[in-house]
Amino acid sequence: AKFFNPTDGEEMAVSNTPDDGDDASGSSNGSGSVSDSSSPYVILCDAGSTGTRLYVYSLPSSDDDDASPSSSSSTTSNDVPSRKHNVQIQEGPKIRPGLSSQTPDTVGTYLLPAFEAALGMIPAEHHATTPVYVYATAGMRLLPHDLQLDLYDALAEGLRDHPTVPFVVERDNLGTIDGEDEGYFAALAVNYLGGVIGSDLITLPRRHGDEEDHRDRDHRDRQLSMFGGSGRSGGGNDRDDDDAATLLGALDLGGASVQLVFDSRTMSPTRRRRLRELARDENHRHLQLMQQQQQQQQQ
Repeated sequence: AKFFNPTDGEEMAVSNTPDDGDDASGSSNGSGSVSDSSSPYVILCDAGSTGTRLYVYSLPSSDDDDASPSSSSSTTSNDVPSRKHNVQIQEGPKIRPGLSSQTPDTVGTYLLPAFEAALGMIPAEHHATTPVYVYATAGMRLLPHDLQLDLYDALAEGLRDHPTVPFVVERDNLGTIDGEDEGYFAALAVNYLGGVIGSDLITLPRRHGDEEDHRDRDHRDRQLSMFGGSGRSGGGNDRDDDDAATLLGALDLGGASVQLVFDSRTMSPTRRRRLRELARDENHRHLQLMQQQQQQQQQ
């Protein structure tokens, strides 16, 4: 379990299974920055345990009048920023099997079909400046440290050297994220898409006069009270609870791991400590089971 502050005053808990060995890659995860590129496009390859899916994101410029809302864009309760989202997402093909099933000899051409599809999603004038990110999850976390590094080295070299891949491929932007980051990104996504946080990742004020939202919050508060929560599901930053949007949780069921994210302020300190203990024990048990299955397959 991980307790972190995605924004000022916002505390959530992430529980992921398996946990041990999550940082085994030893590689830099996305040290490059989207702002370093002049391209409005970003390529992200989500390398899961059963396959890798390519996504192309196009981001609004900072001076776009219709840019995504931020918490600072509104100073009064009657001037709530629009929750219109302008990040455009194009989904490419899913390459099977997973990245973790490759070898250093085969991984260089593993993602070529996906990048061939990306050529048609991004205008040609932006090809040479569009950065590539490859983030792997539980499948790669189960591999030995050295093998992970060898696979990422070979993949980066294979993509850079291939004539049909004109995009910016930096080795530092290929790596394995741990289960805590995986859950964190899931929570950011659902809260952004749900209009709870703005583009600056700070909670947006709740719309006043929204009776349906009031009813939903009251229902959630009653449910939290039944399970030992504080009975307050809303909140955010230095605003009063009644003025802040309710943080959304996330449950990510992957092929080889599970991430559970929720607002931990609804729990007492004792329950938080107990959650950490349960998560640690379950992570250890699950990791042992996965290792036993791998040994049986090798035999």
